[in-house]
Amino acid sequence: SCTNYYYFFQKKYFKFLFLYKKFMLFKVSKNPTEIREEVKLITGKEFNFFERIKLNIYGSPKYQLIDIKPQKYNINIQDYTDNVFVSIDTRKKGLAIYFRYINEEYISASNYNQITYVSNDETFEVQADKHLFKMKILNKKQHLKFIKQFLRIKTNFN
Repeated sequence: SCTNYYYFFQKKYFKFLFLYKKFMLFKVSKNPTEIREEVKLITGKEFNFFERIKLNIYGSPKYQLIDIKPQKYNINIQDYTDNVFVSIDTRKKGLAIYFRYINEEYISASNYNQITYVSNDETFEVQADKHLFKMKILNKKQHLKFIKQFLRIKTNFN
């Protein structure tokens, strides 16, 4: 039984090192079930239907992605002619940021303690771990509601 525990510890420790050293921007087409599990490890479980109603959590409004730094997976938003829209999912331990670029889905995952943001009338910048997302605000009223919701969840679940 000691060897089984050691193997379990090695496996968990290796996965922790793997997650720690990896950029937290995932391309979902590569092993989608494993990536969703890694995102769940980083950001925690999603709120279920009843928790969303009780806590008044309905997700983020749609944002238009203007820029992402550093560039990974050859994502170049400035040279892309179509609009790229972003959706942000608040979870129990962090945020998951979803967007599609050239028919590929990407997820950025980060804990609440690794997230900083700046918001003004036109743009919304979120720095999640090592990535900076610059987004255009499309609906100001929904954006303010989302910011209030995000701060409430961050203080209650962090």
